[in-house]
Amino acid sequence: MIEAPQPVGDLEKGIIAVIDRHSNGDRYRSIDYSHLTKEDLAVLSQPNLEAVLRSHLTQNEPDFIRIRWLFRRLAQVGVPGAVPIAIEKLEQFSPAVDALASYLLSARNNYSPDGWKHGCHNECCVTAKSRKARKLGLD
Repeated sequence: MIEAPQPVGDLEKGIIAVIDRHSNGDRYRSIDYSHLTKEDLAVLSQPNLEAVLRSHLTQNEPDFIRIRWLFRRLAQVGVPGAVPIAIEKLEQFSPAVDALASYLLSARNNYSPDGWKHGCHNECCVTAKSRKARKLGLD
């Protein structure tokens, strides 16, 4: 069995801890986004995810094995907070495009297009999108 990379820094450790708690440590189990608590969402927030991903990109030689692993773990939960940086830095993340694409697909139902307008990827936009989907019969 291949050993998973260890999280770097407290912020990344916290992010992985939330995912591990909801997946019971199963690195391949999908997590229902609606089961995340407000505390979990605070840990998996856009600023936190962007800080971790930016820290990986600022290395002299980014560790794309680790970046792929992180995107794969984020794909388990489909948290939308890393969508903006994933799009903004797509070229820089290109060596991890397979995992990035998987992440984007997993986040698509939790990311509100309204978030593009005002930069919010938190509960307000997710809730607004859910209301709109129910109204249209898409949920």
